[in-house]
Amino acid sequence: MNVRTFVRVRCTLLVAVVLQEASVSASAHRAENTLRRGLRRPEAAMYIGVSPSLFDQLVKEGAMPQPVKIRSCTRWDIRDLDEAFDALKTERDDTAENEADDWKTAV
Repeated sequence: MNVRTFVRVRCTLLVAVVLQEASVSASAHRAENTLRRGLRRPEAAMYIGVSPSLFDQLVKEGAMPQPVKIRSCTRWDIRDLDEAFDALKTERDDTAENEADDWKTAV
């Protein structure tokens, strides 16, 4: 086998390995980023766009749902998070309407 053939075979094998690793990596990344129904505390906080400490405060205040215990695991149901987040938006809209009414009354 001459040097040129050796280099060509070596490069082909190297490209095949890199492509295979990229494919496995992409599959793992997709699986890791697939949305699950039960989220851990940091995931639940990230899902609604706040820090974990603010999320804890919102749970304590009742603005966010309590977690579900699955044996020794604590998870937040994504559907409950959606409902609670929608309720926060409704609360905000109601507050804005009341403030607008108060302003109109004052003027």
